[in-house]
Amino acid sequence: MIVERNDLLMNAIVSRSISSDTQITNDFLKVIQYLYKHNIFKNILDIVVTKCTVGQLTFKVQHSKFFDLDAGNCLTMIDDQGYADIKTHRKKYIITIKKVASDVIMHEIAHMLEQELNHIINLKDFANTLMYEVYSIGGQQLHMNSIVQSLFVEQVKSYPNSQHLSELFARFFQFFAAANELAFQSSLSARYSLQNAISIFPRTLEFLDSKLSDSWKVLIDPKIAAESAKYSQDSFNNKPEWADKRIKASNVGSTTGSRWKVKSNKEDPFK
Repeated sequence: MIVERNDLLMNAIVSRSISSDTQITNDFLKVIQYLYKHNIFKNILDIVVTKCTVGQLTFKVQHSKFFDLDAGNCLTMIDDQGYADIKTHRKKYIITIKKVASDVIMHEIAHMLEQELNHIINLKDFANTLMYEVYSIGGQQLHMNSIVQSLFVEQVKSYPNSQHLSELFARFFQFFAAANELAFQSSLSARYSLQNAISIFPRTLEFLDSKLSDSWKVLIDPKIAAESAKYSQDSFNNKPEWADKRIKASNVGSTTGSRWKVKSNKEDPFK
């Protein structure tokens, strides 16, 4: 895949991507472009590009080895030098992708998003709302109940308790990225529509709407928001408000500081 010179967004991601295999890099970019066509992930991907342009995000894209236990991970580096308020700490991220699939990529991006929004969203409140709906799926939705129980209950049990909130947050976005309309090389074998996914989590989506609808502007460069609009081919109208909030202003900052502490989402992300 040849990235056009005037494609500012893809060039920004390419400039912050590390891989020894051109083909897997091309496949990765195809998935990002595919996800960008659907407005439900536009703001999240705009944050990704914004972080790339200011040097706060790097992607490592590689083939999975036989001994790998995960399909990807997100490493967070936190600068705590010279800031009195933890909310102003600058963070850098390294996202490693070992399986190029829409839901895997969105899962790891969501771990970065979790860190960026931790002063806006209380993960315990989010998890309580989410799990209430997980356990409230009616008997008429046996197929969806099986998918949701596996993703949010059974699989999460294998993680230490300290990682459960982080995993639930990431898996929520993974769940939507694996829907039929959005899935590209999905790692999930289950099949369901985006409408099915939305119908399962109305309260959780409302919770995110209430927290995020007016918060994107501090995270997204408005030039990137305007540029990414050209990708949209979305004909799906019933999407969450947080997915399609227009960005008109931004307080995007630059990275500063020289000392960075390393923190992985595979460790305890809340210490």
